[in-house]
Amino acid sequence: MERVQLTVTNVEKDHEIEITFEGPDEAEAAAALGALIRTDFDGRI
Repeated sequence: MERVQLTVTNVEKDHEIEITFEGPDEAEAAAALGALIRTDFDGRI
């Protein structure tokens, strides 16, 4: 089972955020999130 840890505080529109990935599948996870962002989450949110 994969685990995702997310910590967000005071993020508002137009803020920049930094996302880091760790682990053996970090490249795959980064690519998947990048694809979601580029497609505006494909209408999922």
